[in-house]
Amino acid sequence: MESTSIHINNPAEFRREALAWANQFPIFAFYDSNGYGERLQHYDWILAVDSLKTLALNNATGAFDLLEDFKHRHENSWLFGFLSYDLKNDVEDLSSQHPNRLQSPELLFFEPRFLFRMSGNKLTINRSFLEATALVNIINAYELPKEPFSKKIELFSNMNKEAYLERVRHIQNLIRHGEVYEVNLCRELASYEVRINPLTTFLRINDVLRSPFSAYVKHEGLHILSFSPERYLRKQGDEVISQPIKGTAPIGETPEENEKIREALAANRKERAENVMIVDLVRNDLAKTAIPGTVRVENLFEVQSFQTINQMVSTVRAKVDPSYSSIDVIRNSFPMGSMTGAPKYRAMQVIDEVEMSRRGIFSGTIGYFSPDGDFDFNVVIRSVLYQEKERYLSFTSGGAITFDSDPEAEFEETLLKGARIGELLFQYR
Repeated sequence: MESTSIHINNPAEFRREALAWANQFPIFAFYDSNGYGERLQHYDWILAVDSLKTLALNNATGAFDLLEDFKHRHENSWLFGFLSYDLKNDVEDLSSQHPNRLQSPELLFFEPRFLFRMSGNKLTINRSFLEATALVNIINAYELPKEPFSKKIELFSNMNKEAYLERVRHIQNLIRHGEVYEVNLCRELASYEVRINPLTTFLRINDVLRSPFSAYVKHEGLHILSFSPERYLRKQGDEVISQPIKGTAPIGETPEENEKIREALAANRKERAENVMIVDLVRNDLAKTAIPGTVRVENLFEVQSFQTINQMVSTVRAKVDPSYSSIDVIRNSFPMGSMTGAPKYRAMQVIDEVEMSRRGIFSGTIGYFSPDGDFDFNVVIRSVLYQEKERYLSFTSGGAITFDSDPEAEFEETLLKGARIGELLFQYR
């Protein structure tokens, strides 16, 4: 289908109107770079609305093969969706013991009926000029609905501080015995019988946090509100890039204070050790589908400042062996090392043994495939998951546990990562 470009006078306002319009459909996906330029391949944001064809899987068995087939049948189309963490069970001989309380598919991708791509003031729509102009006029008339939400939202954890500390010590004992080197341990905070307006909630938080890999996916009654600072994997041409995050510190109150915090984070031996272990894991994952000798690390231990947090980010690049497909690249690196640990297989076993809820879409990935064969996917962290039919809201955070971890500090890090979202949304309990 042809595309048309239209000048938009107020892109920020149009973004809100377009999301309000999209919300009438049972499915849409939105990706926002929040001003981080190239993060969306030269687009400020992308909005995919309604479905021509959908692949939704509730069983991990054979999921990547089915996705490969779906993508092949729509190889000249944009495809949008997500992969849940539980697809680890398709990659390895693993299982997930906890119930799927969010009732979310383990894999969802769709070919959109409407596609909007915004760059500066230029909006590109997959419609003829007349259709695109009429559609913009319709969207301009949409307003955000008034927000129904619980006056007091409380999150309850099935893993309190004492239980979390006990599991940190258990993981450290496994490290002492040489079973693992690092394990990402998370705890879920959840609320039941809670009512929110997911769209206005997303906009309110996104406008404050301005994360570079923010995303919002709606699929029937499931809403994924992701404010992620981390890229899982991007393919552009014959090159793939992964940018794992390990190492966290708060934002300083002044530029001078923040610079000192950044310097301390960059020099922290424990944080650097965490980061380099995951970088090595990512190197190994990408090497499985890369041309030999092309895997390289750049910007090792780079400290990046976001709105509410400092993070240590490293970048790994590789050139893809043309004998491997895009799905092969993802399958061989999934789930991402920053959310599992090392060695990955044993770390994932430990995670399922010690965590008390199913991760589902948390620590999975949201992204898209473009018609030219490229793709871009985030890491689903710093995210609010909401099932409106059950009025169930979930928020999960965690961190990497190593031999040198201080259990108390690790627990405080789980609070730090969710603090700003918590301030905007709920009261912790």
